[in-house]
Amino acid sequence: MSAWLRSGRVIVAEILGLGVGALFAAGLPQEPDRASIADLASRRPALGHLLAALGLHRVVTSWWFLALVALATASLVAVQIDQWRRVFRTWGRAVSPGEVRGWSYRAELPLSRCRPAPPAPSFRTTGRIGQLGSPIFHLGLLLVVVAGLLRLLFFGEGVAVLGEGETLAATPSAFAATRTGLLGGPVATRAPLRLEALSAERYDSGALKQVTAVVAPLGAGVGARRTVSVNDPASIGGGLTLSIDPDAGEAALFSLRDPLGERAVRVDLDAVPGGRKGRVDLGDGRELRVRSRDGDDGSVEVRLVRGQALLGFGRLRAAEGLAAGPGAVLGFLVLRRWATVRVERDPSRPLFFLGAALAVAGVLLMFGWVRVDTAVVVEGQSLVLALRAQRFPALYAERFERLRRSWEVE
Repeated sequence: MSAWLRSGRVIVAEILGLGVGALFAAGLPQEPDRASIADLASRRPALGHLLAALGLHRVVTSWWFLALVALATASLVAVQIDQWRRVFRTWGRAVSPGEVRGWSYRAELPLSRCRPAPPAPSFRTTGRIGQLGSPIFHLGLLLVVVAGLLRLLFFGEGVAVLGEGETLAATPSAFAATRTGLLGGPVATRAPLRLEALSAERYDSGALKQVTAVVAPLGAGVGARRTVSVNDPASIGGGLTLSIDPDAGEAALFSLRDPLGERAVRVDLDAVPGGRKGRVDLGDGRELRVRSRDGDDGSVEVRLVRGQALLGFGRLRAAEGLAAGPGAVLGFLVLRRWATVRVERDPSRPLFFLGAALAVAGVLLMFGWVRVDTAVVVEGQSLVLALRAQRFPALYAERFERLRRSWEVE
């Protein structure tokens, strides 16, 4: 079984399978990003149905991808066993004179032209610690793969869109979309989280550069508020981390009152030169178009249209309204910044960082120290000088030449 796991064909098949899975995961929208999945299905219905049937929107939680990761783990375990056995077998083993015949560098000098030969064969080993490089490197890889397997099995992730001043409830249903591993339970924060402040830094073109949020847990004994920015998550307790996605923006909130009742209307605004604008279909043939300008005092420019006909126009401040038809009023509430927050449970993170550190240490040992054996042996009327390098033997020609000259007598 061990030899089969170490076979070249199995390893190549593992690499190809994991590569194909990674390509699918990177190139196709994955859960919990349901909006992107729905957008792909609407643009390319046939492709969307095919991908849904094959489960390619949830690659990393599929049974076949988990099986490949498990097989890769087993292969690395088999490699580890062989490598550590080799280290223990060769670390302190004495070199026999007969071995030097097959060494990379070997020269025979007449005893008459050499310094006095040693009374017994002389062997010297340097850089022995370099033997640990490969097994430690592969141990790091093994820990990284095991961490990946743990993540796929036990991770949890919840995504929600929060406006400034809104609160994320401490329940799994508070998230707009969730994703968990095969053995992972639902995701929920220990306490409600309130998005107290949100700031966005933009480039001159209006494109988003950085998003920073101040989040405060609500309740006694749940810790102080935290500042989170893109690529800078924060721990919120319970093994959870909170991060901000880079797709933050601004929304205009309205209330639409007519004889049938009152409903909330939200218009997401996209950045444009000089400000932001957006539109939303009210569902009855009318469309609400909103624009805000940089430097304004929180007011918005509102247009209510049906087709090419302009039904209403005005610049509204908070609490002001606009006639929206017979007995109907569109009231402007507030401009509110919003952000996509992501709560993640990942028990594999410490193991992953340990594995990455060991892999780096293994590389440093492999390339920083190389085991080199040298031998000085008398055979008949000749002095035999030999050198063997565990790796990169071509780099040790000069060292062997120095060894030869050190024994020659001019």
